[in-house]
Amino acid sequence: MPFWGDLASRQINYTDILTYFTIKSFGNHAVLTISEIALKMSADEAFVIQSIKRLKLANCLSETKVMTEKSLYNIEPAIIYVKIPVQLLDCKISYEEKAILLFLRYFCDYGSGIAIYRILETKMISFDELFKWIDKLVISGYIDFHFLSDEYDEENKEAFDPKNETLIYELSSLIKWVFPEDDRSTFEDLFNQIKEAA
Repeated sequence: MPFWGDLASRQINYTDILTYFTIKSFGNHAVLTISEIALKMSADEAFVIQSIKRLKLANCLSETKVMTEKSLYNIEPAIIYVKIPVQLLDCKISYEEKAILLFLRYFCDYGSGIAIYRILETKMISFDELFKWIDKLVISGYIDFHFLSDEYDEENKEAFDPKNETLIYELSSLIKWVFPEDDRSTFEDLFNQIKEAA
């Protein structure tokens, strides 16, 4: 996938990551309608149209009209390899929540949780916007958290403060994020790949 950390200057939104992933789930050279993409990612067609425009301007994909309503989408070669389960697209959550999960996975270090500060450094999402969705995803069970020291109380899980600096966030097992050891990309692996590609 592209190195999302440098795309804010090209007016890419964090929700565009889901559009990119959804199109890629059909294959690298897929002929699709806007309605097919929108249905797959649980978004409205107006959003998908604008999202594809942003991805094209950022050179993440190309689009060639082949019929009145169908286009051929070519995904640009990946800078970084991050394996994502297509199960994500079937989750009964909003497209914004799916996009946040993708964004979090990109910045997820399996050894120590999600690197929140790295996400905020991209300037692709504000602090308040990020934690609004993290709050929802914790409550719905797609994100787990624990404190650096004390154990949290399961009964009070819905009352947690997502901005608490002692919290560590991790993607939960509701989606099978973890692949066999030789397929997993750690946070350091990702940045080593970026350096090699530069």
